[in-house]
Amino acid sequence: LCSGAKYQKIEGPFHLTRAVSTEVTNITGLPSVLDCVIHCQLQGCILAVIMTTKSVCQLIKVTGVSVKHLNFETSSAVGSEVESQVFVSSEVNATLAAVISNATTIKLRNSSSGRVGSIQQVNITLTGCYRIEVAGARGGDHIASSKLGGNGSWVAGSFNLTAGTQLSIVVGQAGGSIELDGEGKRRCSCGGGGGSFVYRTVD
Repeated sequence: LCSGAKYQKIEGPFHLTRAVSTEVTNITGLPSVLDCVIHCQLQGCILAVIMTTKSVCQLIKVTGVSVKHLNFETSSAVGSEVESQVFVSSEVNATLAAVISNATTIKLRNSSSGRVGSIQQVNITLTGCYRIEVAGARGGDHIASSKLGGNGSWVAGSFNLTAGTQLSIVVGQAGGSIELDGEGKRRCSCGGGGGSFVYRTVD
């Protein structure tokens, strides 16, 4: 993702989420800052840190999701050493979002029973493009005729979300099935499946 990326110098360290694992390469003997940035681009890394006092060019490349740090809200300060220069890839957010989304899927199911359901929240901690898939619940079964309830509708889409966004999710519950009394007579009809909804909490 970073092969054609541009790099921009930032003030201070870059706070990199601990949810990703990285590969760090230290190079010495490079004649200039530009050479360090070029090496970073060629290797597809997201960060180049020039530690002036140590004459070291540090290249940081994302390799996957860290199994040790699944808390997306924690981060490490990259380039916090004294007199360090930090260059960040223009595609850093897209790279991190792609790595995390390829390895992370959040699945939500109905979290309660009865007529009153509950609203679940998901906090977006990384700006990027997210695919959201939503399915309505199936209808109730017709026990007397051995017919199963039909599946609910299914919709999906990709959305650009910024860090700090909170989504509220309502997951529909399956409709009730026909109930029979002791004489085999129907007590009630099949119920329709509940709808599922995803929306921004602030809306």
